[in-house]
Amino acid sequence: MASKAASFAFLLRLFYGQLAPFAPVREVWTPILAVIAVITMTVGNLAAINQSNIKRLLAYSSISHAGYCLLYTSRCV
Repeated sequence: MASKAASFAFLLRLFYGQLAPFAPVREVWTPILAVIAVITMTVGNLAAINQSNIKRLLAYSSISHAGYCLLYTSRCV
């Protein structure tokens, strides 16, 4: 969980703020991040439906959760 949070914090630092290197292209990347987030949420949830192994279920849940975090990140950007 900490590595996921650190990667999203790094993503926010790249796109948000005065010294952000990718701030000029923020309008281009925001829809791309939103589409990737929706795909990640959909694939993670659909793959978790048929799982009977609890470890795999939690892994797919984590993938879906990363999509929710990415969607929030794309809204902040």
